Amino acid sequence: MCVFFLLFLLYAEKLKVANLIKEGMWDVVRPQWVIDCTSSSRLLSFAPKYMVFTTGGSQKKLAEIVDPDGDSYFENVDEDFLREVVNRINDTVVDTLPPAKRRRVIEEVDRRYFGGNSPLEALRPHTFYLDRYILGVQVPAPKTAGSERPVYTYTPAPHDSRLDLLDPLVRFYGGIVMPRLAPGITHVVVDDVLRNHDKLTAYFEG
Repeated sequence: MCVFFLLFLLYAEKLKVANLIKEGMWDVVRPQWVIDCTSSSRLLSFAPKYMVFTTGGSQKKLAEIVDPDGDSYFENVDEDFLREVVNRINDTVVDTLPPAKRRRVIEEVDRRYFGGNSPLEALRPHTFYLDRYILGVQVPAPKTAGSERPVYTYTPAPHDSRLDLLDPLVRFYGGIVMPRLAPGITHVVVDDVLRNHDKLTAYFEG
C-alpha cells in the first residue's frame, strides 16, 4: 500500500498506544516495519504483520493488496515469508464448515489452481463410513416418511482399529468420513473383527 494512503505512528509506550487505539483515528505500526524498510532500502507496503491497530479506511486498502493471512497479491515473496503466512493461517476455518460447504471450498480451490485434476482429490466425490464401532441394539427409528433404516448405538472398539490409519488418508485425498451411518454414504470399509456385517447390511437395505 502506498504510504500516502495512511497516517501512521510508531509506538513505544503502552499508554500512548492504548490512547491512540481508543481514539480510532490513527494507524499504529510495529517498529519492525521501519527495520524492514531500512534493511531493504525501500519503503515497504503496510501488511497485517506490521499493524498494531488499523483504521477502517486502511483495512479496506489492505484488503486490496493482501489476503486475510497477509499474503501479498502483487509482491514477490520468498520461502521464509511463505512460512510466516502459513503459520498465521487459521487451519480450523475449513474444518468447522458444514461438510457440503467444505466440499464446495475444496472443489473451488481444485478447479482454480489444479484445473479439477488434482491427485489429492481422487476421493472427493465419495463419502465413507469406517467400521470402527460396536453397533449396539437397535433403537426405535425416528418416524420419518419413507424411512425404515435402523438406528444403532455406537461404542468405540476395545482394540486399536486399523481403520484409524485409513481415516486421515481418506481425508487427505478429498473424501469425507462420516462418524455415524447416514444416507448419502457411498463406501463402507468393514473391520472383520467387529462382526457388524449383518447390522450394516440391514441399515443399507432399509
